[in-house]
Amino acid sequence: MKQEFLGFPDLEAAFEAVRGLVFGPLNPGYIKHKFNEIVREKKLELEFESNPLSPLAHVREETKERDRKGRDYQNLTLTALLATNAAYRAMHEEIMAQLPETENLLDDNQDELDEIVARETKALRAYLEIHAAKLPDGRFVFKVGKDAQGNDLLVDESDNPVTPEDAASIDFTGKISAAEYRERRKPLDDAIERAGHNRRDRVRVGEIRERNTDQDNPLSMEQKEADKTELGEIKERAQENHTYVERKMSVSATVDPKKEEQHSVSTATMAAPQL
Repeated sequence: MKQEFLGFPDLEAAFEAVRGLVFGPLNPGYIKHKFNEIVREKKLELEFESNPLSPLAHVREETKERDRKGRDYQNLTLTALLATNAAYRAMHEEIMAQLPETENLLDDNQDELDEIVARETKALRAYLEIHAAKLPDGRFVFKVGKDAQGNDLLVDESDNPVTPEDAASIDFTGKISAAEYRERRKPLDDAIERAGHNRRDRVRVGEIRERNTDQDNPLSMEQKEADKTELGEIKERAQENHTYVERKMSVSATVDPKKEEQHSVSTATMAAPQL
């Protein structure tokens, strides 16, 4: 005797009654896609069985081989892959040989780049103390231009607007403009940008090392190739920054700070613009 379910004589009848509501109507496009997929796979199987050397059979074998290799990377540990795959081991050794040199270069650069940022900040501050107008709260202020009514437009060193009322007591005679200030701080901006990029590259190289030494989740050959390329790009940037650092540090080493400060004050005073 069949048990009734929601007023229907059996579960099968109940399922048929609500199938359209639960799952929605069948999509004709999806049915056609699945049918073509089954037919295509069956055709490949028949082609391979009847003629193993045919182009279709070759494509099917290539697909199966790619799937097999993908499963190999997922199922084998890094140690097993290195022991059984010569090409994979060669790629891995290239990456691991490149990592220490790049890491050391980035580490050396970071200390010196941070020092250059500190020096440029100090030099800019000393310059502004002499040649920039200064608000009572300690911020430096610069003229940007004039508005439609002919009033001065003012900004501070962070490009924040300054009201004329806040700068009412300031004498701008002989003081640099906002455009001249931005030009003067370009060496500092350059040093800050280089230091930031170098810091991010250090983090990324650490991630690349972790990815390539993960025993339980070895990368595929394509992933390792991408890491090798990226590591080369990072190393190139690090070498360029190293040249920059050597040039900046050598210039600093040949300058007497006291004489340079005196020279900067005297020449800058003579060249100060009259606004």
